[in-house]
Amino acid sequence: MRQPHFYFLFFNFIFFCSEVFADSASTSSTSSSGATGSSAASPAANPASTPAVLQPIEVTVTRTDLDERRQSTASKIVVGREEILKYGDTSVADVLKRLPGITIGGKPGRGGEIRMRGLGSGYTLILINGERIPQGFSVDQLTPDQIERIEIMRSPTAEFGARAIAGTINIVLREPLKNKQFDELRTSIGSEQGRLHPSLSWTTNDTLQEKGAYTFSVSLYHHDNIDQSLTQTRIIDTTSGATDLLQAESLRERALYSGLHLSGRLKLPLENGDQLSLQPFALLSQSTSITHTNLTQPIFNSTASNITSSTYSSSVTDGQSQSAIARLNGQWETRINERTKGQVSFGVGDAHNTSIANRSELVSSGSTNKTLNTNSNINDVTLNTKGKVSYSWQENHQFVGGWELESAERSQTYTTLQNGAIEPGLNTVGGNLTASTELIALYAQDEVDINPHWSAYAGLRGEQINTQSHSGGYSGNNTNSVWTPLLHAVWKPDPKANDQIRMSLTRTYLSPTLSQLSGLPVLSVKTNDAVYHDSVGNPNLKPQLATGIDVAYENYFTRSSVVSVSAFGRRISNLIRTVTSLQTVPWSSSQRWVSEPTNVGGAMTEGIEIEAKLQMDELIEHGPNMNLRATLSLYRSQVEYVQGPNNRLDQQPKATGNLGAEYKFKKMPLTLGSNINWTPNTYIQTTSEQASFASVKIVSDLYGVWKFDPNSSLRLSASNFLPMHYNTGSFIYVPALNQQQSTQVFANTHTLIQAKWELKF
Repeated sequence: MRQPHFYFLFFNFIFFCSEVFADSASTSSTSSSGATGSSAASPAANPASTPAVLQPIEVTVTRTDLDERRQSTASKIVVGREEILKYGDTSVADVLKRLPGITIGGKPGRGGEIRMRGLGSGYTLILINGERIPQGFSVDQLTPDQIERIEIMRSPTAEFGARAIAGTINIVLREPLKNKQFDELRTSIGSEQGRLHPSLSWTTNDTLQEKGAYTFSVSLYHHDNIDQSLTQTRIIDTTSGATDLLQAESLRERALYSGLHLSGRLKLPLENGDQLSLQPFALLSQSTSITHTNLTQPIFNSTASNITSSTYSSSVTDGQSQSAIARLNGQWETRINERTKGQVSFGVGDAHNTSIANRSELVSSGSTNKTLNTNSNINDVTLNTKGKVSYSWQENHQFVGGWELESAERSQTYTTLQNGAIEPGLNTVGGNLTASTELIALYAQDEVDINPHWSAYAGLRGEQINTQSHSGGYSGNNTNSVWTPLLHAVWKPDPKANDQIRMSLTRTYLSPTLSQLSGLPVLSVKTNDAVYHDSVGNPNLKPQLATGIDVAYENYFTRSSVVSVSAFGRRISNLIRTVTSLQTVPWSSSQRWVSEPTNVGGAMTEGIEIEAKLQMDELIEHGPNMNLRATLSLYRSQVEYVQGPNNRLDQQPKATGNLGAEYKFKKMPLTLGSNINWTPNTYIQTTSEQASFASVKIVSDLYGVWKFDPNSSLRLSASNFLPMHYNTGSFIYVPALNQQQSTQVFANTHTLIQAKWELKF
């Protein structure tokens, strides 16, 4: 019953595109080139076929982000440095939220998980300089000042990897500037709720010898955040409809974050035209927090089963965390002959994280009733090497074959003390964990401009991943092998016109994470129930597999304007979903509520993404120097083992959208811009007994730039300048107890005002 929806969407989209081609081929006027890596074509006006009001203005042609997007056979959106820095964002997530098809988890102003096409954790492959991000590293730890460009690939390629059911995001760090030797200094001061957020970044560039170059960047930041929320827990007797328990816990947390980032890139010319590139990266960060809560329990039915009275009226938790990450990547490029090039790269990294949390629960008299102390030390070491050989039959036909080897080892010490003693049961499970992951991959891809109308790409990648983990009371081994064929094509109805259609047929996958496979339990810090449960991994998990199809229609009106409509579908098997249940466990003498990842069967997701980016002075003669942007994405998904409605994939909203505009004044050096990001209410039926929801999220941003001269400017920005409450919650029905338990979190959001001074010298 679900399969026809997918094909109905696909064939209707093909019909729509064919109708558009019939109308647009006669009026389009811009030529385009073929496969990735070919030279940029020059968009040109055709007065004989274009209405006067839409004639683009003649411009000097340089290669732009839009050119790179247009000439790529596999669908790719490139976000350049100017766009990255435009709103003065403090995190990469805030930059990405304005791009088509990307949503950010969590409440506004606090970063969060980066998702493509609304899909949840892990479905999006995140890369830094083409490498998978190391364990223990969060993209939110990067500052936008360190980034050169961001590449968003809706469909995977064999070289980058197929662990990208939703898509791939490649973050490229600063590169040496060509033909320019200067330093960049950016210093800013922000304010949220009257608390200051200072930051400083400095980048230096220069050339070495004849063709060598280097860049070095350093960034410092400090954040001072206060968050407030109210958590309401309710238990209802489903037989009588009466409320057996109602409690409310108010929270106030102050968190201080500080960080130092160092990154660089060194390019050295070698003999015979070879080149060596080194890319060091280091990050130091620390955070401290103190959290106060007050708990009230206005309704408590002591006769109801599985309900206990609150053991505390308030709590205080202080936490500390420190992270240190260091990584060095290297790459050697050589030309074997006129048609063949080789490339070998390596990466070595070490990451260490220490976190401590001390929680004290107090009764109404102020005396301490219970203490809970947790201490975690995690160390990750990663090694990887890969190589590829590129062979060009001719300018528009290239074959690439390559390999990749990766090894990662983790050692973790985790200690939990309750009232100064080891929590009952954990002494039999153990708090120490050692784990290792090994990856072997081979791939080949062939890209060709078949004729002026068609360019195509075919790729095949095979991966084997072996994961082993050991703790005091547990040992597990998991091996998965996956072959992923990939096909992409671009069709230009008229090679001299502006429009083209993309088509992709791919197989992708998502392997289980180490935490999903580990048998080391994490216990609830509160009374164990269906809402506040323990969590544990599942060593028998299989990778999720997805067969996907993508189709997109693109029209490039001018060198800065594009309209795109794309549709996609994914058929997922071995879907992994976290299920909460009452279990007999080795770390407790009584049954405990435990959440555990499980393969639950198949699922389907599909959607349409619409994007318009219009530069008005290029579209309209004597038009305003204004850039308009709008995106709208509509999603639908169905999980087979859960009955509808709302049997959607985890965390996927039904839609998301952006509306933005920028205006550059002609008589003064001032640019103003604004953007509104919207995600509607989301309600998801996780299982037949569990559900979750999130309220509508609207984030409004403003910025203004005054350019004193080509090398000096002042940028003012307001992030989330119309703050709204953000609410989330979960429900679980317990048939054996005739109870429905629910938790709702009501959180405040805030505006961040920031001034940034930008100087080149």
